[in-house]
Amino acid sequence: MICFFVGVVSVAETSTALGIDTMNPNTREEFDELEAAISKKVQSFAKSPHFPAFAEELIRNICVNCKCSNGTFGGYRAASW
Repeated sequence: MICFFVGVVSVAETSTALGIDTMNPNTREEFDELEAAISKKVQSFAKSPHFPAFAEELIRNICVNCKCSNGTFGGYRAASW
């Protein structure tokens, strides 16, 4: 006999449980959840000697096409990179 339990689970909870690749954020809250999931995953590698270079390059790659009205991103001037 097969029993199925049908529960109420939000899309964000389901996506987080299934992994970052399944997340498709649309709201601010969903982007916050994606940010937390990515941060948790990336931080799991923080003890590696390769982590500092990886983190720096990842941030550069993420920010390279960011357009900000005042020419800064997170308090840093894009031109300084």
